[in-house]
Amino acid sequence: MEVPSGGPPKDESWEQIRRVLASSSFVNSEVLRGLLSHLAHVSIEEPGRALKEYEIGTDALGRGPDFDPRVDSSVRVHSARLRTKLIEYYHGPGAGDPVEVFLPKGTYLLSYRYRTVKPETVSVDPIAAPEPPRKAVRLAMVGWLVAVVAAVIAAGWLSHRWQEPTSVPTSVRQFWSAFDSRPNNTLVVFSNPRFVGNTSVGLRYAPPKLSAASEEINDRYTGIGEAMALHELTRLFDQLRLPFLAKRSSLVAWDEARTRNLVFIGGPNVNDSQAELPTLEQFGFKPIEDLPSAGLGAIVNLHPSSGEQSHYFNSGPPYVTDYAVIGVVRGMVPDRRALIIAGRTTFGTQGATEFLLDENHVSGLLKRLRVGSSGRLPFFEALLRIKISGGVPVQPELVLLKNRQ
Repeated sequence: MEVPSGGPPKDESWEQIRRVLASSSFVNSEVLRGLLSHLAHVSIEEPGRALKEYEIGTDALGRGPDFDPRVDSSVRVHSARLRTKLIEYYHGPGAGDPVEVFLPKGTYLLSYRYRTVKPETVSVDPIAAPEPPRKAVRLAMVGWLVAVVAAVIAAGWLSHRWQEPTSVPTSVRQFWSAFDSRPNNTLVVFSNPRFVGNTSVGLRYAPPKLSAASEEINDRYTGIGEAMALHELTRLFDQLRLPFLAKRSSLVAWDEARTRNLVFIGGPNVNDSQAELPTLEQFGFKPIEDLPSAGLGAIVNLHPSSGEQSHYFNSGPPYVTDYAVIGVVRGMVPDRRALIIAGRTTFGTQGATEFLLDENHVSGLLKRLRVGSSGRLPFFEALLRIKISGGVPVQPELVLLKNRQ
């Protein structure tokens, strides 16, 4: 079929927006539906009008008049989610749609175009997140909204192929260049905790020493925050032209890890491979069932100084606050290093990753570490507080910063 020249007219654009909003990809996400509707109205009815983050935050996301986009990143976070969700839509329920709606990188103005060919569908692991029975509700309370990583990785790769590259801020480039492993690839290790059970009786965490022979172990899931973090790092490394290799924790071979700088996504409690490395010295992770405050997880300050707390508790469900640790530690050999990005819950891991991708946050961190424009990144551990809004981490804040030798 011949594709019409030029972009689709107003009525076809609105018809496509209605089609997307009614799809299974968006029907259960009121936040993204509201954001898409607002951006669509401006792009179709007022084409060319510049959109400011403050307007989007107050009119589309329901923020109050005191909303400050300089400290609240919710507009950027939800826009990134919308961009990814649109890509997923066109490789799922919208695969046969004649008009494509997309949000170009670096703008809040939606674009529309006729589709010349039907895109290839992305092969995704068909395993869905299990529906836990009452005995497994506790697993959900920990914050592990399990997700299939393959879909997020595929969406991240496709979004790169469809978007123009953007420049990486100097501070962000400086921080991440410390993990360049060339001529080898940097190894990015994302958590895939081990579960036992099945979708009929519910999944539960496998005991650390449980062998595969004693009970079937399921290690095909990871947290949605870890999956989103891997998606964002994929985009960053592509922009930096920094070669990397992503592997789930259970598949890491330590002979290949010895010669590389490492990036761990996810806490050591769900990232078994970290046990083989020099790890955090200043902070630990309190299991949710342990005292004090059984029922709440916490980051443990192992060596509190005067005025510091010994435990930093995340809120219980509904989650509004989480804590995370960023640590730069020695790798497996003296000239290599490892970066640990670990939230107490999956929200914290995603928020900590976004902290390390933000120009202002990274600039402030490098300044606190006394790293000049050409200085070497030292070993350190940092504690972050992450605000959570509508199931999305926003407003990461540096709470404690401790140097390591």
